[in-house]
Amino acid sequence: MLHPRTSRRNLAECWTRAARLLSIPPALSISQWAERYRYLSPEASSRPGKWSSLPMQVEPMDAALDPEVESLCLMWASQAAGKTEIILNIQGYFIDHDPSPQLVIQPTVEAGETYSKDRLSPMVRDTPRLRGTIRDPRSRDSGNTILHKIFPGGHLTVIGANAPAGLAMRPIRVLLCDEVDRYPSSAGTEGDPILLAKKRTDTYQDAVIVFTSTPTIKDFSRIEAEWKQSDQRYWFVACHACGTFQRLYWAGVKWPEGEPAKAYYQCEKCEAHWNEAERVEAIKKGEWRPTTPFKGKRGYHLNAIYSIFPPKKGFKTRIHQMVAHFLEAKRLGEQAQRVWTNTDLAETWEVKGQSLESGPLMNRIETYGDTLPAGILVLVAGVDVQANRIEIEVIGYGAGDESWGVVCTTIDGSPEMDATWEEFDRFLLREYIHSSGHKLRVACCCIDTGYKSKQVYAFCRARTIRRVFAVKGSSIPNMPLVTRPQKTSVRQVLLFSVGTDTAKEIIYSRLLIDEPGPRFCHFPVGSGYNEEYFDHLTSEKCSTEWEKGKPRRVWIKKRARNEALDRRVYALAALEILNPDWNALKKNLAMPKPAPIAGSNEGPKVQQAPGKAIAQKRQSWVNSWRG
Repeated sequence: MLHPRTSRRNLAECWTRAARLLSIPPALSISQWAERYRYLSPEASSRPGKWSSLPMQVEPMDAALDPEVESLCLMWASQAAGKTEIILNIQGYFIDHDPSPQLVIQPTVEAGETYSKDRLSPMVRDTPRLRGTIRDPRSRDSGNTILHKIFPGGHLTVIGANAPAGLAMRPIRVLLCDEVDRYPSSAGTEGDPILLAKKRTDTYQDAVIVFTSTPTIKDFSRIEAEWKQSDQRYWFVACHACGTFQRLYWAGVKWPEGEPAKAYYQCEKCEAHWNEAERVEAIKKGEWRPTTPFKGKRGYHLNAIYSIFPPKKGFKTRIHQMVAHFLEAKRLGEQAQRVWTNTDLAETWEVKGQSLESGPLMNRIETYGDTLPAGILVLVAGVDVQANRIEIEVIGYGAGDESWGVVCTTIDGSPEMDATWEEFDRFLLREYIHSSGHKLRVACCCIDTGYKSKQVYAFCRARTIRRVFAVKGSSIPNMPLVTRPQKTSVRQVLLFSVGTDTAKEIIYSRLLIDEPGPRFCHFPVGSGYNEEYFDHLTSEKCSTEWEKGKPRRVWIKKRARNEALDRRVYALAALEILNPDWNALKKNLAMPKPAPIAGSNEGPKVQQAPGKAIAQKRQSWVNSWRG
C-alpha cells in the first residue's frame, strides 16, 4: 500500500528510472549522444536550440570512451570551439547513457558554483533527455545542492581546486578538470589538486580523465605539461588552391600595413590568399593528426584562427578581429600581449626575468599643477602597517586603467596607539580638488593585515561602509588578483585575499609602458615621490626556482625595503574590489556644478575634512561583493 504522501506522479517517475537502469542502452558515442539529445541553453549560447557538433569537437568527445586513452587534454583558445561544451556533453552522456560518479573541478569554489548554476543546470533543464534526472535542490528531500547532484545510478560533484576537502571524498569514474592553469599549486596544505583528484579514479579501470584550459606561462602551465606528455594533435586543413594539408599558424595571417580589415590567411606552400569563406570551408573539412607518438594520452591544440563562429560586431572577419586584438595588445604592452598569446593563440607566454630600475621611472616625473589631472576618475589607497608607522599611497585611476600617483606619505606612530589610527582616519577623509572643480575622496582603501592584524580588523570593521577593507597577501602562483572575501574569526571582518604575484606582474608590465595612455603610470613632482620611493617600487625581480622537480615563479628582493611596491599592490586590489563604471564617473565629473561624489578624494591641494567618519552608501557605479 502506498504511503499517503506518495503521489502517482512520483511512482511513475520511480518506474521510469528503474526501467532506464535495467534496460540495456543502445551503443552510442558521446558525439552521437550529443547530436541526438543535447540542447543548448539561451543563457550559455548565442544560438540556443538543438546541438550540432563542430567538426573539431567530435574526436575529442569520443576519445573519452577510447579504452586505450588514459587521459586527454584540450589546450584551446578561449571561445575557439566550445571546450566547456565538450565537458558538458561528457557529463550529459554519463548522467543519461552510462550513469557514473562524476567530479568536475573548477579553479575555485565560487567558480564551481557559477558553473553549476549558469552552465550545468540550464543544460539539464533544456535537454529533454536529462530533464527530471536531477531534482531541483530547492525541492523537498531532493538530496541535491548547487555543488552536489544525485541521479539514478550515480552522482555529480562540482568542487573548487582550492578546497582540499572536496578532493578527498568517495571514488569517481569521470574526472573533468576545467581551466587547470588557474588552479592553485596546492589545495590548502594537501598538495597538488590534480594529483589528489586522480587518486580518486584508481578503483575504475575505465576511468575518464579530461583536462581543459587556455595556457599561461611557459614551464608553469599545467595544460602545457599535460600537452607535452600527449600525442599532440593539431587540426590539419587543405589549401583550396594546392591541396597541401597544413596547420594554421599566426605567421600565416597577413594584412597590408595599417589595414587590419584586409587581413587574410596565406597558404604556407603556394602562398594563395584565403578569403573568409575559403578559410571556413577548409576548417570544416579538416582532420586531427598526431605529431608525436601515442603513449596513452591524447592532446588537442586549437587556436582562434580555427574559429568558424561569426566575428564580433565591428569586425569584417574572424581574422580581422584577431589582427585588431593583436595590434591593440601590442600597443598596451607586455601584459596585454601575454593575454592575447594565451587566449587567442593558445600558446604559453615565455617570461624573461622581470626586473626594473628606478632611474627611468624617476626621469618621467611630471607636474600636475594645483588640481588633480582631468584623466583621474576615482581614487584608491594602498596601506602597509609597520612597527612604528602606517604607510599610505593614494593613486588616481582613469579609463583604461591609466594611473596617476597622488600622494605617498607616512603616519608616524605605533599602530598600538589610538592616536595613530585617528590621524590615519583623518587622512582618509581628505578631499582632493579635481580639475573639473569637483572634490574627490578615496573611494576604496585596502590595508595589509600582515602586522598588527587585530588593530587593522578593528579599524576596518568600523569603516566597511566607507569601503575600507582588510587584505591579506598570498604568493600562490596564478591566483586571482582578488578573491571573494571571507569573514575572519576575529571581529567578523571581511578579509580579501590578494594574489601578490599576479598583482606584481601587472604592475611591472604597466611600469614598462613608456607612452601615456591605457595602463600607463604617471608620477608627480614631490608628494613623497622621491628616489627612495622608486627604489622601493623596483626592489623586486621575478625569477624561476625549482621545487621538487617543478618550476616555480618567485619574486626576490633586490633591496631590503619594498613598501612602495606593496602599497601599489594593495591599491590595485582596491581598484579591483571597487570595479568602477568609468562612463558613469565621467558623467559625474562632467556636471557643471561641483558636487561631492561618494568615494572620492583630492589632489595636490588638500582641504582637511572633519575628523568624524561619515557613513557613505555604496553608489550604483560600484559592483557589490557578496560574502
